[in-house]
Amino acid sequence: VTTVGFIVAMAVGLLIGLVNGLLIARYDIPAFVVTLGTLGIGTGLADLISNGQEISTLPPLIGNIGNENIFGWIPVVVLVAVVITVAAGVMLARTRFGTYTYTIGDNRQAAVRAGINARRHLVKIYALSGLLAGVAGVTVMTRLGAASPSSGSNDELNAIAAVVIGGASLFGGRGTILGSLIGTCIISVLLTGLIIVNVPPFWQLVAVGVVLIAAVYIDQLGGQGREGKER
Repeated sequence: VTTVGFIVAMAVGLLIGLVNGLLIARYDIPAFVVTLGTLGIGTGLADLISNGQEISTLPPLIGNIGNENIFGWIPVVVLVAVVITVAAGVMLARTRFGTYTYTIGDNRQAAVRAGINARRHLVKIYALSGLLAGVAGVTVMTRLGAASPSSGSNDELNAIAAVVIGGASLFGGRGTILGSLIGTCIISVLLTGLIIVNVPPFWQLVAVGVVLIAAVYIDQLGGQGREGKER
């Protein structure tokens, strides 16, 4: 039952990613609008299915997996994160998929003129994103030993802040897995520090929002500087 549940969760993530990719690539609907819309749909369906309640009657094996250590000191969830991070880094830096991803992100029209099927590749990107979101959801569930429709409700803001701090551009074409990992560590340290000093949760959101805006502003300044040098 546990294995089937994991597969279904990741399949749902993959399906949502495919829907996002098709709407964005085929119908040219802005990515922000599509992903925000499917976020609302997913949140609503999660509340509907669970009646807005946390589901804690899960098989004990789920909690055991999330809190199990390999060799006595390496958490399983950390190992999963490391494997995915390394695989994603290699894929972006060493494969055609990664090259196409950066090229399309930098200039989609130029990529099309170079013979890249941008629409199909975008669908693949969003499908992969959805699949990894499913993996993340399963990981959180195993760590908590319960499933809650409100789990990760603010994680999208933290994720955006992390990748921007790590050097990724919101306008596409730039960013690395290592940079995103560093950005994630920075956000984690920031939030942990705020928790230690007993900062209320809503002020933690304010802090992350301020950091995100500052990071985007600095990124824009850097982009203007690079354009000036090129001229």
